[in-house]
Amino acid sequence: MSVFPTLEDFRSRIDAHHGLFDPHGELTKTQDRTHLFSILAGAFLNSFHRKIARVLNERTIGGVDPLKRTVQTLGILDEIEYGEETTAVSAAQRLWRLHSHATATMDDGTTVSAADPDLLGVAFITAFRCTAALHLLEHSKSLHDFDVRSRELFHAYWVERQGPMAGVGIPSGYLPESPDDAVNWWADQLQENSIADAEQNTLESILDAFSSTAAGQVAELKTRITSKLGSPIVIRECKTIAYYAAPQFLRESAWPEGPPHLGHAALLTLPIANRVLPAWAAGGLSRECPEARRVALLLAEENADT
Repeated sequence: MSVFPTLEDFRSRIDAHHGLFDPHGELTKTQDRTHLFSILAGAFLNSFHRKIARVLNERTIGGVDPLKRTVQTLGILDEIEYGEETTAVSAAQRLWRLHSHATATMDDGTTVSAADPDLLGVAFITAFRCTAALHLLEHSKSLHDFDVRSRELFHAYWVERQGPMAGVGIPSGYLPESPDDAVNWWADQLQENSIADAEQNTLESILDAFSSTAAGQVAELKTRITSKLGSPIVIRECKTIAYYAAPQFLRESAWPEGPPHLGHAALLTLPIANRVLPAWAAGGLSRECPEARRVALLLAEENADT
């Protein structure tokens, strides 16, 4: 297992009080909540990358309690993004160990690792794109000029990329400095490694894979996510987020009939999720995100004093 490569860079970017993000920046305003819908949308987009899909199928999903794993992942990211130095560094090293152990063998016999900076970079940009798409879909009254507004929000996110990049082990300068160049790089990576398997690239199959291999958890996950909330709603919302986050070539191949219908209206059903999913799933700073809650309370106090 390789040593966490960006330790000193990451350590230097941690603010003693506010974590990685500018307290007045767009990431603080829009990424302080984690949604199950954006997680699934990101998994859906990443599933079109054959190497990421293989690692996910072989090492990440299989045999793991899906709800427990997601909560653990949120806890690690919460500590990386908002924790004080000791907490954040420990979490970043822990995530790097998990990525280093997540490997898979491709059909040609080559081994791929989740710690590969190309794969980390694709997943990193996918996360930013899905976060931006979800935020705009939730808060926009119209989809007019959506791509322009999404591009502007991604640009605002990209200003603060260095801290979270270092936190997941992506070396400084590895991804393009220009946000437009970064998106082009991401789109090229997805296209060069694209797969179009009818079984792989469906949210239905991702939901099944996310639950079917976890003994004793199938009923719980499918009841809480699929049955009570209604799989058509979940799938439509996630595909809507994924569509508006996806690069153009993938929109054309995965959605040949155009964007999902009534996607924006479907997102209005998000409050339903508060009653049937864990607090972190539908948004909100619950007990699974104590560091983000700590920073949010601190910011509220600071704003009250100004």
